[in-house]
Amino acid sequence: MRPINVQSSAVNIIYSFNQGNFMKKLFLLLFLPLSFSAFADSYSSEFTQCMDRSGGVTTNMHDCINSEYKKQDNRLNRNYKKLMTTLNGQAKNHVQNAQKTWLKHQKATCDLYEQTSDGGSAFTLMSQDCYLKEVAERADFLKHLIDLEEMK
Repeated sequence: MRPINVQSSAVNIIYSFNQGNFMKKLFLLLFLPLSFSAFADSYSSEFTQCMDRSGGVTTNMHDCINSEYKKQDNRLNRNYKKLMTTLNGQAKNHVQNAQKTWLKHQKATCDLYEQTSDGGSAFTLMSQDCYLKEVAERADFLKHLIDLEEMK
């Protein structure tokens, strides 16, 4: 019986996992549920149910994220329009400029996933998730500003 070279076996196992994109899949499996739960209060119950039904299938998850993105983007636009009706003059200009800056930041940040990847679907999914989180967070922020204006 030949002794097993543990170090060599471990390297071979890691190498074979890397060859099958195991590390990307593991990262996706560990990363995405945490990122979705971070904004669970802002996301619709339909999104949570959709993700549960997706079975971890990338195309199904894309569909869930795209659908929720549209809902969150609509919420952001409603909040932006409502906020703009409560402001005047310089305050309105500040919000408009801040929104333009935020849009550039969102694109630059979320596009990094795809720009630094090897073109895999996991990075596209993470980019979409980034856009979704950014839009939900911004919609919440604008709602907070509305609430502050209404307190005046």
